[in-house]
Amino acid sequence: MKNHSLSALILLILMLLTGFSELNAEPGKVRMVIWTVPWGSESEIFNVPEWAYPGIVFAYDCYRGLKVPGIEKWLKRSLEALKYYIENNRTVFILFLCEKYYPKWVWRGYLDKVYTDKQVIQLIKDIVKEGERLYIGFSEQTRCLSSDSCVIQLIQAYSTIKKYLPLAKLFYYGGTEDDFIKILYLYSKIGLDLVGYDIWEYSALGGKLRPNVIIIARLLGLATSLGKDNIFIGEIGFRRDDSGAYINSWDWNKRYGKIEENADALYYDQVLDYIVKGIKPKFLGIWSCNDEYYAVCEEEDVQHVLKKYALNIKK
Repeated sequence: MKNHSLSALILLILMLLTGFSELNAEPGKVRMVIWTVPWGSESEIFNVPEWAYPGIVFAYDCYRGLKVPGIEKWLKRSLEALKYYIENNRTVFILFLCEKYYPKWVWRGYLDKVYTDKQVIQLIKDIVKEGERLYIGFSEQTRCLSSDSCVIQLIQAYSTIKKYLPLAKLFYYGGTEDDFIKILYLYSKIGLDLVGYDIWEYSALGGKLRPNVIIIARLLGLATSLGKDNIFIGEIGFRRDDSGAYINSWDWNKRYGKIEENADALYYDQVLDYIVKGIKPKFLGIWSCNDEYYAVCEEEDVQHVLKKYALNIKK
């Protein structure tokens, strides 16, 4: 309870310092990234709209590399998507998911191991050469950040990326429990270009959704320390057509409400209105284009909302 009260106080102070105000604020725009996943629709992976940056997930096993059933098929899809967008002169984001996939899946945030698979990075380099028009990084390495030895592994992983792709820009965004001070340390030690958090926790206040107050406090803290042009809200997402999509929005395994066609579009509108004009991050990621449960590239009403907040970009 004390920690939550302290976070709320910090948030209030940061709001005053940064001029955060819901009231009388001009509608905001943000550079939007729409993530694609290799386990989703094979056709939709190529359909990130022109007004957004394509984000491509590259998955490999933290203990077995590519020697896991199905992983090489995922890699092939991710490489095909990368080649397609690069050939169309798009700037691309790449997210490495170094997780445990065998014998059963374990989320990366629970692991105290991370690395850059050199076979994967070489195949990426074959397409993007030196890494121009590329942002690349990791996310949600929560347990890793609490381990000094794993933090060293993470620093080495970014060093490998920079060795293979010297012109690429680097990012890291944390999950809810990622240590704020450790993210600042990574920014300084590695020379990251973008840092931030994802937002997967909400509450309904006065008929409107509001993000977790602690995450907002941390994002505002990063913006105050580093400047808003270095802030990347890595992921937000709502299950498609679920009236309870804001409840455990990260949980793709179940529906928490009834089927409601415009529910996800409404939630995106409310949340984007709040965070885009309040925090003003440089980039904001949407999860995701082509998976079965969020599938924003198949939801015209959601795309209409997202485009409203998307800053016009050059490829």
